[in-house]
Parts: sequence; structure tokens; C-alpha cells
Amino acid sequence: RADVVVTVSEQKTAYMQRLHPELRTRWETLTNGYDTELYGERLRTRPFSQDTVEFVYTGRLFKNRRGYAFAEALGRIHRSDPALVSHVRVRILGGVEPSIRQRYDHILAEYGIAHLYDFAGDVSYAEAMDAQVNCDYLLLIVDTGETSDGVIPGKLFEYVSVRRPIFALCDPGATQQIIERARLGHAVPAESAEACEAMLREWLARPVPDKVESDDAYLAQFDRKAITARFARLLDEVVAASGAGRR
Repeated sequence: RADVVVTVSEQKTAYMQRLHPELRTRWETLTNGYDTELYGERLRTRPFSQDTVEFVYTGRLFKNRRGYAFAEALGRIHRSDPALVSHVRVRILGGVEPSIRQRYDHILAEYGIAHLYDFAGDVSYAEAMDAQVNCDYLLLIVDTGETSDGVIPGKLFEYVSVRRPIFALCDPGATQQIIERARLGHAVPAESAEACEAMLREWLARPVPDKVESDDAYLAQFDRKAITARFARLLDEVVAASGAGRR
């Protein structure tokens, strides 16, 4: 009986429409977004240096959000070309489900790369933001599953605010489209260690960029002020249409 149904991505909207072809309602997509004021005047304090290349993931690992492929890829490179990854550090800032941590411990021990990983556990929001600003690369790990093509994690929009290169593990879909359309980085299939290894080798073979030449005009649509304005217009239109129907 809804006048309008709102979902968080075009893929989710299309999925819901396929589930409910009988509905004669208005369908709209309103994504999450980034807050231009959230990070304030937070500036980078860690210098760029090839001595250490730091990948940072801020968030929890649980259920189908795991990121094993990255660890596997790092381990394979360490086994065949240890010098290429000797200066890599992977920081996981957030809680890790015990069964997932157990699997990580097994992978890291198998390849002898436990010293490259730092599981910091839960940290404050301020610490997470500082880590994002000061990293070399942002690691994004997205859920897998039947409708994962429509998943756009809120974490992506935090990363958008920081404008550091994003190394994303996600299935083809909305998240990959935003990252690559905005020139913020690249994505590999979430559970493909082979694809992950190929991209990781490519990234580690070149200097860490000190700036990302992102498409800011494209990203402007994800500013929460712009999304709020679209939501306000939607509410006005739905209320106006409802009032006209009553008359």
C-alpha cells in the first residue's frame, strides 16, 4: 500500500521490482552518503615513505565480510617474491568474529606473514578516522551473497571523504561502480585470491600516490546535503500527490 518504496542502490531497487512486479508504486533510490564536515580539519601527519606501505581497514569482520583473499594474495607474493611485500603492513581496526580470526591465524601462519598484520580490535571513531587519513591505501571488504551487487557499505562513504586510494574486495555491482567511476581505486571479486594477487602486485610495484585525482563532480551526488535535498523533494512530491488524490 506504499506510495513510494525507497532502496539504497539501483541494484536493490531492480531486485525489489523483480520480486514485486505486481506493485504499482513509485520506486526511488537514495544511497547513503558522506559528510563533508565529519572529518573537519583532520590532516595527514604520517609522511609518505616507501619504507612502509600501509593498508588500513576500519570496521568489523563478521558473517560474509571476511577478506581472506587479501591475506592469501599477500601470502602468495611473500612466498614467491618476499622483497615486494616486506614493507607492507595491514591494519585491521575493528572487532573480528572469533571463527574469522581463527581462519586468519591459519592463513597467516601457513604463509609466515603474521608480522605483516596488526589486528587492533575496536578503536574510537576518532582513531579510525586518523588511521584512514594517514594510511597509504584504504582496504574495503564488502559482504558476499545473493544480493551483494546492491550492497554499498557506509564505510565506502567514509573512505570517499578521505580521498585515499581504495583497494576493494567486492563482487561486481554498486560499490565497484562507484569506486571506479569516481577514480578512487579498483575492485577485485571478493573471494578471488588470484585477482587480488594480480592487483596487489601491480599496486606494490609503483610508488604510493600522495593524491587521488578523483572525479569530484561525480561524487557530489553522494554528499549527504545533496541526498537530504532529494529526500525532501521526494517527501514534498508524495505529500502533494496524496493531497491531490483526496480532493
